[in-house]
Amino acid sequence: MNEREDTKSSRSFIKDKQALQSRLTLTSEEARWQESDEALPLLISSYYLSLINPDDPDDPIRKQVVPSCAETVCTYAESTDPQDEKHYSITNRLIRRYRSRAAFLVTDTCATYCRYCFRRRFSGGNAGPADNNDIIRAAEYLAMHPQVKELLLTGGDLLTLSDKRIDEMITVFRTYRADLVIRLCSRIPVTYPMRVTDGLSRC
Repeated sequence: MNEREDTKSSRSFIKDKQALQSRLTLTSEEARWQESDEALPLLISSYYLSLINPDDPDDPIRKQVVPSCAETVCTYAESTDPQDEKHYSITNRLIRRYRSRAAFLVTDTCATYCRYCFRRRFSGGNAGPADNNDIIRAAEYLAMHPQVKELLLTGGDLLTLSDKRIDEMITVFRTYRADLVIRLCSRIPVTYPMRVTDGLSRC
């Protein structure tokens, strides 16, 4: 994971089908899924995997995180950008679909990749964390557009970054717009709750 201070061991995460098969008996559709450069990567925290009933192929958590060959089928009615975010992109990281709200793509990394992800064109890719120039460009835009009242820090999952980096990022946005409501959009409290520490709460 990127810029993490608290990742204890790679054993905390299931990263390939072989490791997954050692923990679950895969269904035929799950077994036929193949890792590729185009596919959303397989990544599940061991904690979240432990919540799955291994004897239930329809376990709701399993359906969220265990890949299946069915997800590689794309019909004519589907899109790799279902929310048309490219159209609403101000920069390569800042998206503004609504007058009063914008989203900033902090990183393309998550602690667990949800198979229903609507941003898989970005998530699990090679973009990495936003750099200082990305952050400043977004902050300057927000400073010039006071009608934007709310900023969603999303991705990917910003809690894959270190507490220090998260604090630095929020400080930049606050410097340019002290009145801005900043929302931290994360599933890590659910998928990898040990990441939520006293240090994080002070950011």
